[in-house]
Amino acid sequence: KATVSVLYWYIMLTRSLPLLWVLSTVSGDAQRRVEVVNEKGPAISPEFYMMFFETEINFGSEGGLYAEMVRNRDFEALGRGNLGDEEHEWQPPPEQKALTDEEMLKGFRLSMEDIRSENIPPPPPPIPTDFRPWEVTAGASAAISSSDAPFIRNNHTLVVTSNGTGGGITNPGYWGMNLPEGKLFNVSLYVKSSSVSNVTLMLRCGEVATASQTFPVTPEWQFSEANIRTSTKSCSDGHLFLRVDGAGTVSFDHVSVFPSDAVAGWFRPDLLEYLTKLSPPQLRLPGGNYLEGTTLDSRWAWKKTIGNRRNRPGHYSPWKYWVTDGMGLHELLVMCEIIGTQPLVSIYTGYSMGRPYVPLNESQQFVQNALDLIEYANGNTSTYWGAQRAANGHPLPFNVKHLEVGNEEHNMSAEGYPSHYKLITDAIWDKYPEMFIVASGFVVASKASGHRSGTCNPCVGGCGMQPQRCDVWDEHTYDRPDSMAQLHSLYDNYTETCHKINGQPCPPIYVLEYAAQSPSGGILQAAISEALLLIGGEKNANIVKGTAFAPVFCNNKGLTIRMPYNLVVFNSSASFAIPSFYTQKILRDNLGDYLLKTRTVDEAPPNNNTWNATTSYTTDSSGGTTAILKMVNYGEESIDVLVSMEGFKSVSVRDTADIITGDPMQQNTLNNPTAVINKVITIQPSKGTFNYTLVPYSVVVIKADIVM
Repeated sequence: KATVSVLYWYIMLTRSLPLLWVLSTVSGDAQRRVEVVNEKGPAISPEFYMMFFETEINFGSEGGLYAEMVRNRDFEALGRGNLGDEEHEWQPPPEQKALTDEEMLKGFRLSMEDIRSENIPPPPPPIPTDFRPWEVTAGASAAISSSDAPFIRNNHTLVVTSNGTGGGITNPGYWGMNLPEGKLFNVSLYVKSSSVSNVTLMLRCGEVATASQTFPVTPEWQFSEANIRTSTKSCSDGHLFLRVDGAGTVSFDHVSVFPSDAVAGWFRPDLLEYLTKLSPPQLRLPGGNYLEGTTLDSRWAWKKTIGNRRNRPGHYSPWKYWVTDGMGLHELLVMCEIIGTQPLVSIYTGYSMGRPYVPLNESQQFVQNALDLIEYANGNTSTYWGAQRAANGHPLPFNVKHLEVGNEEHNMSAEGYPSHYKLITDAIWDKYPEMFIVASGFVVASKASGHRSGTCNPCVGGCGMQPQRCDVWDEHTYDRPDSMAQLHSLYDNYTETCHKINGQPCPPIYVLEYAAQSPSGGILQAAISEALLLIGGEKNANIVKGTAFAPVFCNNKGLTIRMPYNLVVFNSSASFAIPSFYTQKILRDNLGDYLLKTRTVDEAPPNNNTWNATTSYTTDSSGGTTAILKMVNYGEESIDVLVSMEGFKSVSVRDTADIITGDPMQQNTLNNPTAVINKVITIQPSKGTFNYTLVPYSVVVIKADIVM
């Protein structure tokens, strides 16, 4: 095992203090060098650091970003999937039981094999008697009814019978409701009764009500709402209690609680802020597997996710829980508008996980759905779907400019993805020729030299098909940290090694799902390995046009798949971002406009470290030009690097730099959310040639004012 340097441990012991790296001007040869010359390279895509949003995985939206606090608010879950009576909190394996790389990856491989298997199970059937996580208190009983409901598409209600002793029903929310002192909440419900005159809604900490509101009840369905404020009693594990005030039977439907500070009335502010901080130029939605579902009926059907939220039928997520579709297409587009990003909307192709494609001659419905979606997003109010958008509160168009057709498509036979891609894109480009469309492939087998999919795909032809227009190709990369670190050169020889059929070159690349899978979860080691992939992409800016980590949000009690790495983790009252968030941010905040020709030279004796560097530049509005040097060191040894910047009229290295480093196993937690973050350090100014020590497991960004 490599010996950790004294410098590394010095940094570990003093990382809470101001840091000083000394840059010394040197002469002569060095064993490791970064040579930057005054030669303009390809433009770097301003959309390089994007975001992928799997709307529902690990209770990331319902139970998280979507601020509704009542679980199964419309009584439509009917026992399907995780219903809140279990906690699926991920814990790192004990030191003595640490997983090997192969054991760790086995869970993911099994998940992918299940997804691609033709035997993947369909959604579970409803259980008409199951209204979990609602519970009945003493003095009451309850049953699901489908005979009388206020909404056509949500025909289940809960009928509660009380003996008059104060009984009712409770709801724990998503593993507890956060009820801070003095906070305002909007509460609402549909209720009716012929035998009871009032019901009381309470927000409780234990058995103590911290806020309450009594509502009158009539024999016909009545919508009631109120704004109620919590008292001095506060908790983060509270619950809702609906008390029947008298003896008799009461019917309830769509019981809802939103905090008053929800952004646009829908979004939890602290979680939305993470998206704003990364400021992605594009956000891919509504997800990947979430788009596909496991059957045609369980796919993301966008038309069922718009309009009155109380009349949305909901569906069973492939991540094994029921969703109400409160976070529908309209809400997702509004979210993009709020954070200032362009939506990249995915289009269903006719493929659901584990199922064969819907035959091409039956797939015109998906073409029409795609065209209708564009009209909903962009059409003026004189169009049918544009008018629907206006009726939903957004008369101005969303101006969607980017679509992706499918997700991780793996069937590249003539009857599979290529023909479905052609059917959909021909229709879109016929009506909207300016629309930017992304073609989708499968997860990259990163160690393979020729990892692109199959003997044909829609971009290059084959299988008797002519090459089609592909604005960009999306492929996904998941691997263990040690292997991820080697992917810094994945696209160095892309033009030469990717499949060329009929003499056609492959299109540019998006990597819109990547993550280093560590058995220890979101640790710094994984983040540093991902940084190598990212700067490898930047170095190949003529090929790689966009990247995105996956997945983003996870309720720490709602882990629904064996992926213990999520960009942002939260509970009812707190949240934190893993180190990958901060490596992405340090690289995103220092994105150049054009590459500068950069050569890395390593003539030192071999060690276990992997390192790389890239340089770009940007010019501000006043004409000043800044060179941006990014270097990554993955390994337990410090590395001395000689940096030379030659051929410029002048070079002035600034006296500060951005860095993220630390113990490779360190991670952020709810109790210590900023254990690993990027920091600004002080360095010695230089005039263009200097020696820099890359400390173990680090990403550093150094800037210089240059005249080219």
